[in-house]
Amino acid sequence: MKIENIEVSTKTTTDIWGYVLVTDSGRSYEYVFPYHFKCLWSHSGEVMRRAIKIEVLSTFARVALGSYLEGDLLFDILEMEKPSRLYFRVGVLGGYQVEVELQR
Repeated sequence: MKIENIEVSTKTTTDIWGYVLVTDSGRSYEYVFPYHFKCLWSHSGEVMRRAIKIEVLSTFARVALGSYLEGDLLFDILEMEKPSRLYFRVGVLGGYQVEVELQR
């Protein structure tokens, strides 16, 4: 996900929250933190070949005017399902919900 600050001052990513992923089957999944997944302390070459490098989106960062922040959002979904839509909220008081249609 890319968060770009087009406002007039520095903003924090804590104003963006409530991430929910909806899959093609209509099932909802909430955002999970990296510690949700178990660590593999020893692994085979096959595991390394199938591994995906992630850079978790900081949900507590400050983004200066005219700059952006990028990172991955993690969801633990069933292997046979495909992400369809992402919902999240922007702003704490008087905020609004955003829906993003995902393409693969």
